[in-house]
Amino acid sequence: MKIRPYVSVFGCFLIHFGLGSFVTFGNINPYLTSYLKNRVDETVTKEQVSWVLYTFHVGISFIHFGGWLGLQVGRRKAMIFGSCCFIGAIVATHWSIKTSLAATIIVYGAFHSFGLVCVYGLPVVTAIEWFPEKKSLATGVVASGFAACPVLMNNVQTFFVNPNNLNPTSDGYFDDPDILDAIPSVFLLTAGVHGCFLFVGLLLYSEPKSRGNENSNEPDAVDLKTIKPNCQESLTSSNLDQKGLENTVDTKEVTNENSPRPELVESKEFAVTPQEALKSKQFYLLVITAVCSFHSLTFVNTFYKIFGQSLIQDDKFLATVGSVSCVFHAVSRVLIGLIQQKSSYKSTVLILFGMKTVLLFTLVATSIGGKVMFLIWVCGLYVTFPICFVCVPAVISEVFGTKYTGMSSIVWPVIFTELIPILGWFGMFCIMAVFSSIGILVTMLFPETNHQQLKTSITQKKTEKPERNYGSISPGEN
Repeated sequence: MKIRPYVSVFGCFLIHFGLGSFVTFGNINPYLTSYLKNRVDETVTKEQVSWVLYTFHVGISFIHFGGWLGLQVGRRKAMIFGSCCFIGAIVATHWSIKTSLAATIIVYGAFHSFGLVCVYGLPVVTAIEWFPEKKSLATGVVASGFAACPVLMNNVQTFFVNPNNLNPTSDGYFDDPDILDAIPSVFLLTAGVHGCFLFVGLLLYSEPKSRGNENSNEPDAVDLKTIKPNCQESLTSSNLDQKGLENTVDTKEVTNENSPRPELVESKEFAVTPQEALKSKQFYLLVITAVCSFHSLTFVNTFYKIFGQSLIQDDKFLATVGSVSCVFHAVSRVLIGLIQQKSSYKSTVLILFGMKTVLLFTLVATSIGGKVMFLIWVCGLYVTFPICFVCVPAVISEVFGTKYTGMSSIVWPVIFTELIPILGWFGMFCIMAVFSSIGILVTMLFPETNHQQLKTSITQKKTEKPERNYGSISPGEN
């Protein structure tokens, strides 16, 4: 058994782990706000500091830039560049937080997201290329690294900033001088830890050999060395369906051990361009699904600790809640990827949306159940997060191919923050639950059984107008 694919995917996992700093925003938000309010501007509120996260999400809405950059300079170079920007932004936050909220938004929000944009999607696509027959599972394994980051970092940040487990004031802000002094330095610690994971992940990262000429202008979906000469059919990089590829690749005669595995060639046989995707119903249904999932995800990730502080006066316990919930999140990414691989996209997402809707409607009741109930409800909500990070990306690669695969984050409506003082926690939880209910209805409309029909339709159109002809030759021996 060759270990190179597994080592590479583990490297992709570590890269995603190193990119998971923004997932800890819910834990660090009270510290960040407390510092800005007590040391920089006393008018700053938690809702205003949430603009840091909103700006981050605006940035990662352009995540397709990373795919474009990977095509221009190569995936590894794009990830090295993005990792440097990503870590540099965290380091610079050590100084920006001492200046103003606006500077923190620009550095920790905008620049930080730019670094992630350059990296995030590339390891996922590479993992899918290594294991094209297990797209959902490969996506889940890599994406679980992103989710697992707070398991380590939530507790590291909390023990560094608040080692004595001091409680915030009645209005939810920390004013202890020792805590406030430690907050800027926690960003240097965070940068160091994340930088180590990114460095090791990039060392282990490798791509299938069929991508050897990815930076050239030649189509890279098919390695012509693995195709028998004198094939009667004209070949292009985009008009090979599965049967056509099997007819042109002689797997028995490919004996060169340096040649790519047949399954790696097959994984690139089909690619729908963004223009073609915009003409399909599946695209818009998946966008609505992502929006409905992402809004509630962002709300919970941002405010779970702030809501918890109104119920539980124990900062270390709330940090532990974030860590434990992220363990469930990370494991669920792998398990849900496997479940979707064995069952279907529609059934998996319907179960998760249903679970999320019930938990959101009843989250306010955790004030009755205390610490245990709060922990169970938050963990349950985190289990549903893979809708955005596993289910949708996997079905996108299945329906539209991997060449242009990317997952854009939809901007989280800032008006939700302003509604918290008006509607209260229960009102906001109900709004998020309504989004999940809409996701259920949209998922029920998704024509999952028509994936192959979409592929066949687009492939036929490309065959009629081939992008490039490699010549028409009759079967023969090498």
